[in-house]
Amino acid sequence: MNKSKKTWKIDGYVWLHCPVCGHEVMDFDICDVCGWQNTGINNVDGGPNHMTLEEAKKAYKEGRPIN
Repeated sequence: MNKSKKTWKIDGYVWLHCPVCGHEVMDFDICDVCGWQNTGINNVDGGPNHMTLEEAKKAYKEGRPIN
């Protein structure tokens, strides 16, 4: 997802496209659509998410919950 590296600011808050589902979400926030907790523009594995980013993408495509 190429657009996942793009960020923009609204009222001083950084927004980006969720790397799992592509929905617009604030930086370091939980996506309302898929439940992935964003860990910044780089979205590294670990941290608050129990799945890796690749596992979460696969689960989302298969309709399974993200945790």
